[in-house]
Amino acid sequence: MHTHPYNRRIAAAVMTLGTFTGLSGATFVAAGTAQAATRSAHAAGTGLACNGSFETPVVAPPWQNFTAGHAIGCWTVGAGNVDLLHSNAAADGVQYVDLDGTNADGEVHQSIATTAHAVYTISFKLSGNPAGAPTVKTVVVTFAATTKTFQFSTVGVTANALKWQTIAFDAPAIASQTTLSIKSTDPANGHNSFGAFIDAVSVKSDHACNGSFETPVVAPPWQNFTAGHAIGCWTVGAGNVDLLHSNAAADGVQYVDLDGTNADGEVHQSIATTAHAVYTISFKLSGNPAGAPTVKTVVVTFAATTKTFQFSTVGVTANALKWQTIAFDAPAIASQTTLSIKSTDPANGHNSFGAFIDAVSIAS
Repeated sequence: MHTHPYNRRIAAAVMTLGTFTGLSGATFVAAGTAQAATRSAHAAGTGLACNGSFETPVVAPPWQNFTAGHAIGCWTVGAGNVDLLHSNAAADGVQYVDLDGTNADGEVHQSIATTAHAVYTISFKLSGNPAGAPTVKTVVVTFAATTKTFQFSTVGVTANALKWQTIAFDAPAIASQTTLSIKSTDPANGHNSFGAFIDAVSVKSDHACNGSFETPVVAPPWQNFTAGHAIGCWTVGAGNVDLLHSNAAADGVQYVDLDGTNADGEVHQSIATTAHAVYTISFKLSGNPAGAPTVKTVVVTFAATTKTFQFSTVGVTANALKWQTIAFDAPAIASQTTLSIKSTDPANGHNSFGAFIDAVSIAS
């Protein structure tokens, strides 16, 4: 057992792909190799994942080591060994996992009932053990045929700020059973007893329609859509927006600029929901670097929940949009719920260069 008492476990800000700021308690996540977010882990539960917050079995503080082949509730340790920690520092509940147990990278996995070709949103809380090297912790997450790599840096943290970050990405299932695997890939240099922390793992099905704006197909570089017109399942509710066709898209080849021509635009769609059920709304956010304002502002409303997000285009180019993933939880209040995403850039003659949105997901 390595010496990293639970009261010494602290976390850090993660490496990010761009600059963005939240208002009104907004949550941010950047998917891919870097990410940044914090949100309540209790809000939406773990969806289809079992024991996503590692509360079973209950272990005595500070931790218990689990080696390959042993179970942590519904999870199985598939390689190396991991530590299950018991501490109020957890992101959700009182337990979480250090993926580097004792001198080895560890892996945990579980099998989930899925629908072939359906898209799921995988999310979890990520932090890192600062008690030893490496400074940057690396985890690889696999769901069916989709594999993502994430990193978390423990530089500049304090013992009083765990600063759990939320990771989220979408992936399709390919069969009726799908394995979710989360593993450490820290370098085997004798220091891999201090790995990434994970907690609040969630797998949810996606209810959004045409979330990546692939319908209708428009000719490059873009097509303008005015109020009242449809973009697949979406309706332009105010102003006008541009549907762009470009390989710079976050998902597929199309995405939306919420400022069309000299006007802030809005798009919305209605989905079937269950009253009082909590949903995770996520989307990719970037901004048009071709004109002012530098900071793009979007307002997202789902039922009675409204969030404001901002994205700075400093350092962004047409070939490097540095998409960020935004995510937050919100309850439905009826059997039908409208998701609205609108631009609120200042009407100063420059609002033809707005926020870009793509890969919208409504998961439960």
